[in-house]
Amino acid sequence: MYHVYQVILMKTKRELATLLAESRIALMNARNEADLQAVLQPFGYNPVRLDEGLALIESAETEAFQQENKYAERSVATLALQDKGAAARAAYVRHVKLARVAFEPGTPGYTRLALAGRRRNDRAGWMTQARLFYDTLLDDAALLDATSAYTLDREAVEAAQAALDAVETAQLEQVKATSRAQAATRRRDEAVAALRRYMKDFNRIARIATEPHPQLREKMGMLDRS
Repeated sequence: MYHVYQVILMKTKRELATLLAESRIALMNARNEADLQAVLQPFGYNPVRLDEGLALIESAETEAFQQENKYAERSVATLALQDKGAAARAAYVRHVKLARVAFEPGTPGYTRLALAGRRRNDRAGWMTQARLFYDTLLDDAALLDATSAYTLDREAVEAAQAALDAVETAQLEQVKATSRAQAATRRRDEAVAALRRYMKDFNRIARIATEPHPQLREKMGMLDRS
């Protein structure tokens, strides 16, 4: 699935790069070449209107750059979340193993710390289990005394809780980064759509305007289909 996403992303970037490059060539030459201006101005494509198209190119480029940056930030946030989550879960699983040494199945401690069964794999699930586990230890001095003999003391529990807090913070940052990336994608798509609309009309008019002089189309990068 990730490979498919990467292929689609690369295709999108190539298509956008082609659109920007071809549009810039067409509009810059249409604006700056006297013979092109002579045939385009009667159809309304004077320098002012052509500048509007060039501004759309700049806008699309800017929004595309911002979109890439925001997705890079999301990737960083996602990796940070994964790293913090993996570390916190590994510590929790280790602590559960130590608690199972301190409390045999059927004992009150085993029951109160919910030591039976597997730990959940989903982040929300195992973090809920971990919170209950650590909170129960800190709320019961007798339980904590028993696990302290196996290095699971108050300091270790508080450090584990801080690690869970860090996971929650990283998750919030990842959600925010995802939202910013999605918003940047919408802005990019809107800017590209505006440029496409402009260029669709321009290309149609340019072909009509240059019908008596088809050689002028080459200056705008327009190749006649054979």
